Amino acid sequence: SKFGGSSAYFDGTTSLSSATDAFPIPTGDFTLEFWAYYTGIGSGYEYVSMLANIAEGTLSDRIAIRLADAGFGSELQGETKGGSSLNLLRSSQNKTTLLNRWAAIAIVRSGGTTYLYVDGVLEVISTTVVNYANSMTLLLGAYLGFNYIGYIDELRISDVARYTSNYTPQTAP
Repeated sequence: SKFGGSSAYFDGTTSLSSATDAFPIPTGDFTLEFWAYYTGIGSGYEYVSMLANIAEGTLSDRIAIRLADAGFGSELQGETKGGSSLNLLRSSQNKTTLLNRWAAIAIVRSGGTTYLYVDGVLEVISTTVVNYANSMTLLLGAYLGFNYIGYIDELRISDVARYTSNYTPQTAP
């Protein structure tokens, strides 16, 4: 674990989800952040975390952090989708640079701007506006067989934009 002596481990076959409609995501600001320790390079996409409207079955509303397949250079990606608006944030970090180390990962929306951070460093900014019409379920470690292999610790979801420039990740719980 990064802090506190324990964390959630995902072995590439397990996942965790919250109760349906547990997280109302407004059209305003938010932050989804956590520490991740990636332990194994799988093939294809690997969803680390996602907030999604799974009740409707189409996932028209979602906020996701994933590791892409080789076609995208196995990069870390942030994805926001509301209705027909899709926003893909492509990071310079990838499955190799994130392997066997703790990384602080955050996706933040402030106003109409979305930010993706790794270890407190701003990786990419997008001004594509995505609004969410539905409450969302938290999914960790997998989505439709796209399974993450590693640990997640200190997950926090906020209804404020905690970061809009580089920041220093927490060093204690």
